[in-house]
Amino acid sequence: MLPRRWLLRTVSGIALLVLSAPGARAVIVATGDGTENTSAPADDPGWANVGNRNGLTAVYLGNGWVVTANHVGVGSVVFGGVSYAASPSAGFRFQTAPGQLADLLVFKLETDPPLPALAIAATTPAPGAELVLIGNGRNRGAATSWNGISGWLWGAGGTKRWGTNQVSATPQDVTVGSTLSHAFWTDFTESPPAAVTPWEAQAAEGDSGAAAFVKNGSSWELAGVIFAIDMFVGQPASSALYGNHTFAVDLSFYRSAILDITTRPACSDGIDDDGDGFVDYPADPGCFDAASTSESPACQDGLDNDGDGGIDFDGGAAANHGIALGPPDPQCNKPYRTLETPNPCGLGAELVAVVPLLAWLRGRRRRRPV
Repeated sequence: MLPRRWLLRTVSGIALLVLSAPGARAVIVATGDGTENTSAPADDPGWANVGNRNGLTAVYLGNGWVVTANHVGVGSVVFGGVSYAASPSAGFRFQTAPGQLADLLVFKLETDPPLPALAIAATTPAPGAELVLIGNGRNRGAATSWNGISGWLWGAGGTKRWGTNQVSATPQDVTVGSTLSHAFWTDFTESPPAAVTPWEAQAAEGDSGAAAFVKNGSSWELAGVIFAIDMFVGQPASSALYGNHTFAVDLSFYRSAILDITTRPACSDGIDDDGDGFVDYPADPGCFDAASTSESPACQDGLDNDGDGGIDFDGGAAANHGIALGPPDPQCNKPYRTLETPNPCGLGAELVAVVPLLAWLRGRRRRRPV
């Protein structure tokens, strides 16, 4: 049996494994029979915002943006059983140091899921702070032991699951492959030590991009994005042993850069949101100005929104890479109009009702004494 003091050494004596393979679903939870926690916890930190990205995990931040580990990549994300396509953009990465990129990525979806925005933690959670981890990694398999260390084999299949753990130490820069990420980590701890959390969890294959939430007072915040685990040298690859660690990118370190991108309006966010080949104002005809929140309003979205046979200001050509989809809509005198229907504020019923009132008021004014 390896001495316990060796097990608690720093990462330099442990082989890092990036969680990159798809096809499995759920953090390994030591408590119970391993099948629990497949719906939101009673004190929900943001369960619905954690989605499935091709068997891995991505987290919806708000304003159409998701965050994940960079090695997960850009693509469709499933939230609540609905798949949301990614906008045609490579997304954005973040520097940990000059010329050194973190394993962290944000990208935008073509359509916003009906989900709330998440708060990103402004400070790193302190050592001992309890986290809720939510991801799509492997289920827990049978109990196992290696060199006297207990744990669990990775099972097959499963579903999204949450678990808990504690921050083990102050964050450090962690190198995995070609990435350098400012990260904190958790220690998978065997009960009954007092440090074990109620649903002690360890990330597994498939949890890349998963969420680590921390509670700040009465409010939950997204503190980290899971990107790697470690394993003892020689440990069986498909297992979670007590003493393994889960690594999460410390989002507080990158918070300003993330918010600078994800809070921009669509017409000044640096990407081609609608895939028409034009980026932002003034290049995209759907943008009235840089503050416009859509690059594809009704008069430049390639659709006949009002069913009158006309499409957009140009027959849908700008939205369809120069090829018209039909005749132009006569109501679309500007590409950035948000309605294809006529302006309701014309000489209509409203004015007809107002004219008698104005005449009556003029009569009243004539009869008033000076």
